[in-house]
Amino acid sequence: MKKNILIIDDEPLIRDLIEDSIQRFFTQVNITTANDGLEAYLNTSRFNFDLIITDHKMPFCTGLDFIKKIRTTDNLNSSTPIIVISGYIPEIENEVIVLENLFYLDKPFKTDRLIKYCKITLGASG
Repeated sequence: MKKNILIIDDEPLIRDLIEDSIQRFFTQVNITTANDGLEAYLNTSRFNFDLIITDHKMPFCTGLDFIKKIRTTDNLNSSTPIIVISGYIPEIENEVIVLENLFYLDKPFKTDRLIKYCKITLGASG
């Protein structure tokens, strides 16, 4: 069965890098992309995802605000695993310490670490 992944980043090159990296390793995935947290929230209100990968510093709604919103409201993805990729990890960790099912990757990130976290959340076969 195909896994549904949401990738959120305001930088198209980063979004494409993440998407390409995942598609090289996982063959059974459907990937949806969003430019910011607001667009992502609208997607999570309509579709169920197996994994969400988000940046933190984005226009309209930060990754942190997005995470808090889906974790604290009646959302289809309130317990979906989330990988946060950001250069501001300490800032985020201090704010979301009570939230579960979060993984963090510092920017710049290594694709092998990203794939490792994807394997953990999606299962090795993806």
